[in-house]
Amino acid sequence: MYAGEAVETGSVEDIFYRPHHPYTRGLLASVPRLDRVSDEELQAIPGNPPNLQDLPSGCRFRDRCSQAMEECLQRPPLWTTGGGRTSRCFLPMEGGYIAAAEVPNGPGEPVETAEVRDAGAAAPGDERGESAA
Repeated sequence: MYAGEAVETGSVEDIFYRPHHPYTRGLLASVPRLDRVSDEELQAIPGNPPNLQDLPSGCRFRDRCSQAMEECLQRPPLWTTGGGRTSRCFLPMEGGYIAAAEVPNGPGEPVETAEVRDAGAAAPGDERGESAA
């Protein structure tokens, strides 16, 4: 949830180990983890949250996002993979599609995406069975 809007949903495992939205990744990089080296420097999300009484148009996170692009001036689409996994972002979601109701210029078939590797996905060999603290 960012500035009053859900930006990503999914299972605990998806959110903690395969985050998609840049805000989710930023949050996870800013808290200590028991499953990582303790001297690892925590990351901060730059800037401040928007004024909730004067929200920006387009993506509410764009002014703080390291991956912001021109498209972010518009409202981002809601990607979904089914099973409750969603992300509101212009970055393509692995295995995802944009629901017809989210496609500009009216209804139609869902827009299929090219297969992409999720930037938040773990490198091969990473341990996945442990719970986050």
